[in-house]
Amino acid sequence: MRPHHLPLFLLLLLLGPSALFGQSVLQFPRVISTSELYTGIAVGNPTSSEASVTFTAFQSDGTVLAGANVRNPVTVTVPAAGQYARLFHEIFGVGAINGWAQASSVTPGLTGFAINGNTSLTDLDGAGSTTPAVDVILPLAAEDAAVRTEVTILNVNSEPATATITLYSINGGNMATKDVSLPPRGLTRQTLATLLGPGDFNGASHMRVRADRPVVAHEVVADFQMPGTGLRRETAALTGHAATSAITYIVPQFATGGGWLSLLGVVNASGTAQDVTLTAYKEDGTLWQTGTNPKRVTLAGNAALRSTVGELFGFPDDVLNTGWIQVAATQGFLTAYSAYGNSLSPSFALVEATQRDQASRYAVYSHVAEGSGFYTGLTVVNPGTETAEVEFYTLRADGTTVGRSTFSLGPNQKIARLFRELLPASLEQLGGWGFLRSSSPVVGAVLFGSSNGFALANVPQQLPAGDFIPPAQTTGSITGTVRSGGIGVAGVEITLSGPVQTRRTTDEAGRYVFTQLPAGQYTVAANRIGAMVVPAQRSVSIDRQNVDAIDFEAGGLLPAGAPNLIFVSPSTVFAGGASMSVRAIGSGFSALSVVQINGQLMPTTFINSTELVAAVSSSLLSRTATLQFTVETPPPGGGVSLALDFEVTAAPADPLIAGRAGVGSFPAGVVVDAVRRQALVTNQSGDSVTIVTCRIFRPLVKSKWVEVRRKSTFIRAKRSRWLRITGPTTSASSI
Repeated sequence: MRPHHLPLFLLLLLLGPSALFGQSVLQFPRVISTSELYTGIAVGNPTSSEASVTFTAFQSDGTVLAGANVRNPVTVTVPAAGQYARLFHEIFGVGAINGWAQASSVTPGLTGFAINGNTSLTDLDGAGSTTPAVDVILPLAAEDAAVRTEVTILNVNSEPATATITLYSINGGNMATKDVSLPPRGLTRQTLATLLGPGDFNGASHMRVRADRPVVAHEVVADFQMPGTGLRRETAALTGHAATSAITYIVPQFATGGGWLSLLGVVNASGTAQDVTLTAYKEDGTLWQTGTNPKRVTLAGNAALRSTVGELFGFPDDVLNTGWIQVAATQGFLTAYSAYGNSLSPSFALVEATQRDQASRYAVYSHVAEGSGFYTGLTVVNPGTETAEVEFYTLRADGTTVGRSTFSLGPNQKIARLFRELLPASLEQLGGWGFLRSSSPVVGAVLFGSSNGFALANVPQQLPAGDFIPPAQTTGSITGTVRSGGIGVAGVEITLSGPVQTRRTTDEAGRYVFTQLPAGQYTVAANRIGAMVVPAQRSVSIDRQNVDAIDFEAGGLLPAGAPNLIFVSPSTVFAGGASMSVRAIGSGFSALSVVQINGQLMPTTFINSTELVAAVSSSLLSRTATLQFTVETPPPGGGVSLALDFEVTAAPADPLIAGRAGVGSFPAGVVVDAVRRQALVTNQSGDSVTIVTCRIFRPLVKSKWVEVRRKSTFIRAKRSRWLRITGPTTSASSI
């Protein structure tokens, strides 16, 4: 069945714009659409003006796609700061093609991306389109009885072109060479065996494409087998790039050990031998201490390195280690990549290295797919020597801003998070794009994957034409999570009341989101049959901003553990006092847990799994007594904690008598008697009040806070006067 309901916006975009004469010309070299396969195309507009974009589909022989019900070419308007993302058949009206497509606009700076996948969601990959070149490297070639490498050479010109394809071995040897003729706007798309003829391609490493006119080279590797696992992998796609004289490259992501594998590839396209230094960094910016880091290798001319990251650096197999890799050469003219996946599923993502001098303060991540079985992640590396202050935005297809988050990256640090972790309001966002602004140049990549674990796709960042400031938010969002004992609860109904009235159901992680809310006062309530959810509802004020962490706790769904009561605060009070709140501190509390005093249930407020607050009535405090304080969690599971003493003591006639009176650890504070020159000082780390006699009394400079000095404590009294207290006290709190 035609995939009408696929998140056409998992059509992860991000393609390199060719800015010719002030225009944007985007090439999508691999467009295949059948009843089982689809191609998604998206164009983003990171500018402040709307853009008219024309899409044209070409068949492999260079002719314009035509026929019954075909719309070709198609012109659309992309809003300022917006996006246009569709499946191929949604753009052109037909579903069958094996060719390519082009998007062009007089507006410079547009970005885009194309992705290929199957309708069973077990295969997904795409690659950015780059500026056509006359000398291009395709860095990964493999072909045997199972693995296949498909090669596409596209002539984007209006004149014929001739290209020479050379296949190299790992040690730099020439394994095969083939000349191909390309018609105007035409392409060749074949496997290695078909393209180069019969032969033994074991040991194949990479390809070089030289042409008499600028061309686009693209490859797809299918059923690749990574060392250390018997799994054959889903497809991985790469668009070829011209090797340059740059000597330093950033590989933004690797994951090895603990069920993950990463492959590192480096191609020496210089034609002469050179030394290459590989350095693995942790996410905190420090070097991995593996004994073989940095790793230095010598590559012969046209030779390559292809090895797992674990083997290169000596990482253990049983522990997950992540980070990024710097590749530094003595001469330049390298290409590099990393490919990774887990050992339990065929997922396989491949990302090209970025030249160090192409790190940028601005980056486009041209698609968002954060729902309907897909997720989007962001990796950012700061390869510089100064801290990068980063702003990250997501925007909708109509050009409105979803929200903004900020984070800092120190020198050589890296962050890798899902969009929904960086910006909770992007949960369930299908379509739109991400934008990054940084105080220092950074390198990034975007990861797309299916929740079933079968499909991954990784794409480098795209550089916009210049700085872009996303529009201010015009609406807000409310996000939160429903948990039970720290675990997200799915299937909880969340009701929103206010200017907008609607409902959501929490996802598998207990999360929910309400988006595009106008300003106003809202009430959020959570409900699930068979559960007690606290609080019953929460009030939220929205004024063109996102409000996160509107969370709830659900009890009674799973057997609870026994509560553990550690202490109460206060633990001692004077008899005859008014009703008061008492904190119960411990662990294993649930939304159903209640405080009991001498077996009598107290009105209890659940704060979190480590804290409850009980309302203790004045009737229990009317006379001296030693009360038994417990916490009970009802079935399923649960139980009653051990009892702690709660002392109700006689109130002294003079509260400032010398001595100590237990008050619990919280709250700390100070009471001053300026006439008697005495003070009660509670110590937040202890369980007592200390009576301090003031030996010196004199006015001091005003201050809002208590000053703590080595031998004296300064405490503010009435009328802005201060007491200087000399004695054993070394800490105090403001009053």
